[in-house]
Amino acid sequence: MSDCKLSNIEAIALFVNLFCAKLFLITPKDFTDLLGAGAILFILVMYLITFLLYWFYTSKNISKAFSNKVFLTLLSFFLIIYGAIILSRFVYFTKTIWFLRSPLAFITLVFGACMVFASKNSLKTLGKINGFFVPILYLLVISLIATSIKTFDLTYLTPILGKGFSAMIKASIFLFSSMFEFILLLYLPEITDKFNKKTGFSVIGISLFLYLVVILAYLLVGANSKNLPLLYVIQSGLLSKSDSLFLILYAISGFLYLSSILRFSAMFFCSAYEIEDTKAVVYPISLIIISLSGITFFNPKGQLFLKGLSSFLWVIPFLLPIIFLRKDNNRKC
Repeated sequence: MSDCKLSNIEAIALFVNLFCAKLFLITPKDFTDLLGAGAILFILVMYLITFLLYWFYTSKNISKAFSNKVFLTLLSFFLIIYGAIILSRFVYFTKTIWFLRSPLAFITLVFGACMVFASKNSLKTLGKINGFFVPILYLLVISLIATSIKTFDLTYLTPILGKGFSAMIKASIFLFSSMFEFILLLYLPEITDKFNKKTGFSVIGISLFLYLVVILAYLLVGANSKNLPLLYVIQSGLLSKSDSLFLILYAISGFLYLSSILRFSAMFFCSAYEIEDTKAVVYPISLIIISLSGITFFNPKGQLFLKGLSSFLWVIPFLLPIIFLRKDNNRKC
């Protein structure tokens, strides 16, 4: 790769936002609608599985898979699909909550332009931007959530298993897709200056903490938002008129997330086909992402297709590396 490598701090910041940017969207509501108070237990189990898989894959030197042309092509393709899904969600909520009169196409282009502007630079530059903004961003989020503590009601945490184990099993396929970015965490050895397993474990630990804080707060304030759960939590506190501040945090997190997804997709595609100029690939991939996100607004069938596909994206981070590990082991035999 031609990109300069990240420091451990930059890598942690970049990946924490990759894991947690969806907390600004409707993800907390997805968990609580399907599981109720059982969402807390489910998140703990989900992150335990993530922790164990990260330990297993890194001990097996999974980074070798990132030199496989088929693996890299598939990964680039699914990053494009997932990027389009997340872009469409950021655009949709931006319009419905803050900019009702603005055309969807205009908001999409603004997000797309910011995404391209940040990702056309090196991964090192993107890491530095994340290293500066991400700690401030999520510390502010926690501080804003803290203002709503007086409205918390512990009775909302019962029953502790929520809708039961059967509901957890049924919802697991859909909810595990929220960990799609885990596949990128396995790429840490290739993009960090001095790789240490603790970097990945730090990302998992910080992300788990943020997931628990946001979803627990959402449950404790009643969990009945029709829009963005995190905004609902913040508005239930002392800062009831905090829409503008939340919009800034929401936009920064979204821009950084989409820029990272675009950059990784371009990097993997370039690695697969030995293309030296990553910038040349960023532009066409960004157009594909923007075009696919537009499908979700103007084509109901396309929207259903992308939504259905997103429910099964958990296969990519959790199972695809196993396939390539076995394939590599068979070659050695």
